[in-house]
Amino acid sequence: MRTFFVILLQSVLLFSCAKKKSNGSDPAAQIPQQTAPEIFVKVDGNTFSCNICSSTYLSGGLRGVTFATSSSSDQILLRFSTLPVTGTYSLVKQGNPAVTYVKNFTYYHAVMGSLTITAIDTSANGSINQLSATFQCKTDTSFIPSYALSEGSIHLNYK
Repeated sequence: MRTFFVILLQSVLLFSCAKKKSNGSDPAAQIPQQTAPEIFVKVDGNTFSCNICSSTYLSGGLRGVTFATSSSSDQILLRFSTLPVTGTYSLVKQGNPAVTYVKNFTYYHAVMGSLTITAIDTSANGSINQLSATFQCKTDTSFIPSYALSEGSIHLNYK
């Protein structure tokens, strides 16, 4: 009798662990949707967009993100002098936060605009792990030309 129960128990365990057949409609088996690029912005109407093109830094109390094209001659720099939190910020030259557009190794600082952070996550030491934000700004007119950055969106996730 005991042997019968052992065989019955093994049979139940064996068949309950069998893999369920897939009919192809299992959402987990679907190819994931293309995610938004890490950064998208129009610079004077021309698209600056890239994915897997960012690096974050934390140095001397400053933290930020650099987005660079493959040539690195065009970059968008986002800098914070304090720990960033969600909210809307006015962008002014050398303010906190600050947005800078780099074109052919010349730095154009945002002097008018806004940055809205909708989600932020930082590590224990304050470096940025995740950031979702939108922004728009105009750069200073100290240099000719100046630039208009519009429709900016950031979707950064290092987790």
